[in-house]
Amino acid sequence: MLRLEEIALRLGGFSLGPVDMHVQRGEYRVVLGPTGTGKTVLLEIVAGLRKPGSGAVILEGRDITGLAPEKRKFGIVYQDYALFPHMNVRDNIGFGLRMQGRGACEIRTRVQEMAEFMGLTKVLSSTPRHLSGGEKQRTALARALVMRPRMLLLDEPLSALDRLTREKLKVELKRIHQGLGLTVLHITHDLSEAFMLADAISVMGNGRILQEGSPDDVLARPNTRLVAELVGIAGFIRAEADDKGKVHIPGMGSISASVLGHSPCGTYRRIQLTVPHWSVGLSGQSQIPADKILWQGHATMRSVDATGTMISLELVFPGDNVIRAAFSPREIRGLEKIPEPGSVLQCFISAEGVHWVPVE
Repeated sequence: MLRLEEIALRLGGFSLGPVDMHVQRGEYRVVLGPTGTGKTVLLEIVAGLRKPGSGAVILEGRDITGLAPEKRKFGIVYQDYALFPHMNVRDNIGFGLRMQGRGACEIRTRVQEMAEFMGLTKVLSSTPRHLSGGEKQRTALARALVMRPRMLLLDEPLSALDRLTREKLKVELKRIHQGLGLTVLHITHDLSEAFMLADAISVMGNGRILQEGSPDDVLARPNTRLVAELVGIAGFIRAEADDKGKVHIPGMGSISASVLGHSPCGTYRRIQLTVPHWSVGLSGQSQIPADKILWQGHATMRSVDATGTMISLELVFPGDNVIRAAFSPREIRGLEKIPEPGSVLQCFISAEGVHWVPVE
């Protein structure tokens, strides 16, 4: 449906692109990346709010690079809602329809239908200052959706909300996408948004798309350390591959390259193993088969961080490899002694989830 071809733009000392992307009809595409990597600039180019220095925006086979924003028929929702403070919810939702010159009866009907779909009927007479953060964002979404856009563009739509409201709105966005069959382009730096909502994810860093695919595929097989870090992997182990199908891990022995999926042997010598937090376990507390264990032995706990429902331990493995692992309170309570910094724990690393990336 939407294709970006060699999009590039220079803004002062920042360079965007070249960026190529293809968003399929009905797809929920998330562009994930840290602040300052060019996500919003890219979205503004798609929306027509900013012209690229070079490249083309293609919509359904038509070059719309020079087309005015209002003629693209995209719905846009910003992180700060951008509601009109002097208008009530009803008038905010119907604003675009009035600008199109729609009749009063049609406006009333479509606004009512959208208010019901978005759960806003009880606040239609309220102005934005009387709304909760979630109600403001649902109003902003309703204002975009009532226009029946070709595509919905979301600019960090949940970043201004508290945690509980964010969780509710993620479910709401999933419902909107499935219920209306919309094509969505959503930019965010939040991993939980990306992995809950996306059909396909584009990981962006330093003004470029670094990797694309389903969230599960990108998480399982990041192509660089930067991509691994951006999708939340915080554990890396130095290793070397030989030409005989073996990967050697200083201080931790050798393993068969076959357990890593695509073998680095014969391609790279110096590599890093990417170890997601769930691949590390406490010995004696798992039913993982022995042939799925990549390594087991002792690790020293360097720090502990208890947040939410998980306890995060920073563990130092042989060879001075540092990995952050997450455990449930039940797993920690199952130990003979509650660990403190400096404690030595019996751990294992499961082959499930472990991948490799070249040393750059």
